[in-house]
Amino acid sequence: MAISAEESTDQVRRGDWIPDGFVFLPDPRGRIIADWGLSHLTFGMEVSRPALFVLGPDGRVSWRHVTDNWRRRPSPEDVLRAVRSAGASVQP
Repeated sequence: MAISAEESTDQVRRGDWIPDGFVFLPDPRGRIIADWGLSHLTFGMEVSRPALFVLGPDGRVSWRHVTDNWRRRPSPEDVLRAVRSAGASVQP
């Protein structure tokens, strides 16, 4: 699932890289961004910090990665390790 600040998630879905069944939620007013503490002032504008959350089977956050720099992302191995430790099985 992804959350987008766009009014319509149709703008986000333009690429062929998005698998069927992947869910985008629109958040044009930034409420989810604010509620999760991801608001960040950049060049005088409120934007979302790049963030990745892994939820456990109980729906609680079991792992998170939040940064001020979109270039700093967790490795795929780190994400898979977090997903597995949350109790999910990962198919290749």
